[in-house]
Amino acid sequence: MAQQKYDPFSEARARLNGEQGTIKKTWQGRYPIALAYPNSYYVGMSSLGYQTIYGQLNRYKEVVCERVFWEAVEQDENGTYQVYYDHAAPPTALERMKGQKSLIVSLESQRKLTDFACIAFSISFEPDFFHVVQMLRAAGIPLRSSERDERYPLIIGGGPCVTGNPEPVAPFFDALAIGEAEPMLPGLVETLLKYADSPRDQQRTALAQLPGWYVPELYTVQYSPEGDLLGMQPLPGASPKIERQYLLNLDDYPTHYEVLTHETEFSESYLLEVARGCGRGCRFCLAGYAFLPQRERSLETLLKIAREGLQYRDKLGLVGPSVSDYSQIDELAVKLRELGAKITIASLRADNLSPTLVRCLVESGARSITLAPEAGSDRMRSRINKTITEDDLLRATDLAGESGLKALKLYFMLGFPDELDEDVRAIAELTLKVKQRLNKHHPGAHVKIGVTPFVPKAATPFQWRQSLPTKEIERRAQILNKMLKPKGIQINMESPRWTRLQSVLSRGDRRVADVLEKMQRPNAGEWDRALRETGLSAEMFLRERQVDEWLPWSFIDLHVRPVWLKKEAKRASLELFTKTCPPSNIECHRCGVC
Repeated sequence: MAQQKYDPFSEARARLNGEQGTIKKTWQGRYPIALAYPNSYYVGMSSLGYQTIYGQLNRYKEVVCERVFWEAVEQDENGTYQVYYDHAAPPTALERMKGQKSLIVSLESQRKLTDFACIAFSISFEPDFFHVVQMLRAAGIPLRSSERDERYPLIIGGGPCVTGNPEPVAPFFDALAIGEAEPMLPGLVETLLKYADSPRDQQRTALAQLPGWYVPELYTVQYSPEGDLLGMQPLPGASPKIERQYLLNLDDYPTHYEVLTHETEFSESYLLEVARGCGRGCRFCLAGYAFLPQRERSLETLLKIAREGLQYRDKLGLVGPSVSDYSQIDELAVKLRELGAKITIASLRADNLSPTLVRCLVESGARSITLAPEAGSDRMRSRINKTITEDDLLRATDLAGESGLKALKLYFMLGFPDELDEDVRAIAELTLKVKQRLNKHHPGAHVKIGVTPFVPKAATPFQWRQSLPTKEIERRAQILNKMLKPKGIQINMESPRWTRLQSVLSRGDRRVADVLEKMQRPNAGEWDRALRETGLSAEMFLRERQVDEWLPWSFIDLHVRPVWLKKEAKRASLELFTKTCPPSNIECHRCGVC
């Protein structure tokens, strides 16, 4: 049987037929924006942030916003695109794309990227930087902002990793959003409409006047003769600091799924955002610093969104950086169950897990829960400011077992700053204690762990720390394997080589764009080749940084005072905990955000 050829037009139409909530608008008299997610449809449509922006942009009557995705293909020397890795999604389209010419088209009207006035990238994860380059290249659009004029679409972008450090992809963008989309969209849309027919330089200059918008072309990066980053000089009219924008009142913008499809990771659920920002202050976590302050949606708003969502799905996915920290989580869970909803939560904290919440999850069909101790030893948890204890974790295990759950998943990170082999062994020892405790309730209970190598993140107290060599991470992983696999513990470990590459992307400067530009496909071998050709080395970006040196993201004002990050870095070395952010009704001036 001959393999069906990949046809992006029929593929788009087929996906539209499987959706609920698709927004279709005519183009006549409207400003067309392609909302691009630099990964597959399956991954992009699982993103609550991406879906929210899609809905918000289409609420402007003067705008038509259509979705664009990047599937797992690569281009060979003949211009043919080949599949290069597997997604978790069913391989339908990917298999049919083999050996076929690729054409990226929008979902709603199947138009080419070059038909749009603006392409807005939503970038959630650093590895998708690779796909931004691939998408522009496949569309025939010059990669660098300096090479494009008004004949090409305006290229803008945003997302969590862009807010932390936009520099590795800065040369590819006309403007980048630093912060949360909701408060930035009104000014953006007004400016795009006003300057729609203006020269590109005028468009960039106008965007640079908006709060939170960073126009890389208006900044000159300074290096020493040895190649060290010295600073960034704004051109006339550009602000020396870009101030992060964030939404004060979450109730002003309901955040939930706009479009429902069965081709996503959460296909059976209707996702809604409970809270944003995290006040726990884990020293490795971008969300704990770059997205402060901690904010909650009101119970009334969440119940209203839930009632709407239950018209389409009977399962509600509660989303937030730490959902179990929501101040009314038990009441919310009970009321959602009273509405007939099943509820799911991706991860829970062990130190505030309540019988009520666990009961509601079990009644909703949960067969396991996920807890994230992050580290195995008290020593390491104090360094990373993970304020849970072994007793907290075992108490949560008992609660899970007593509620009928026969499986648990634990998340850990490997390679934290100053980690010792005894800390690695403590991960295995703690896991075995959890399994032993769960076995008391259910003999033969199943415990598995997910392990992620530590990646230093910009705008955190660990932003100055080094990333460990791949071989060292692999050696430490072997300690876990030897202690846990014979005991029947399943270990899911992210690739140390891939996360080392991610460490460069998270803390790199504009020179990383040269590497991305030279890559033909996003894999580690191609990355190494491109590094050699540019004369750069990964160690330039993976090294330990001095606390007084200029960092690629130093021009961004996240509202967290740099002195606070330095103080937290010091407290980590002293193995001291820092208290959780107080409730919003209590005045606090510790970090500078509130």
